[in-house]
Amino acid sequence: MSTDQTNELNSLKNLSEDLMLLFDEASSFFFADVVLKCESFSIPAHKSILSARSPVFSAMFKTEMRESRDKSVDIDDMDISVLRIMLMYIYTGNTDGLTMSNAHDLLFAADKYQLIALKKACSEYMKRNAEVQNIMKLLMLGDLYDRD
Repeated sequence: MSTDQTNELNSLKNLSEDLMLLFDEASSFFFADVVLKCESFSIPAHKSILSARSPVFSAMFKTEMRESRDKSVDIDDMDISVLRIMLMYIYTGNTDGLTMSNAHDLLFAADKYQLIALKKACSEYMKRNAEVQNIMKLLMLGDLYDRD
């Protein structure tokens, strides 16, 4: 790897770490301009970051939808653990939290919020970890969300 490529990777890693600081609930409270409500949890977030990464959030905040006026978004179709992993991806591009037990729920979330790269990461993870026991479920998920 060349020095320029190493510097670029380090720069991207630093950017990801800096954006993670915004996602950290302790510091995000001061700068957040929207709250995501899931189960009994409220997660402060940033409309600009959510909108830059997801066309669905972008449309939500650009229009006069209730979420834009109330500065809160109710997310009632996923578990809090899946929402946190999705937000980690939105803020940092990191998909380290993928497991076979959450990849299918995350695939649903990525599809719903049009997070194409996260959807691809979930699909690739599930393909790499396909086994006889889960192949039927993976085929059904593929038919619903990602033909690849």
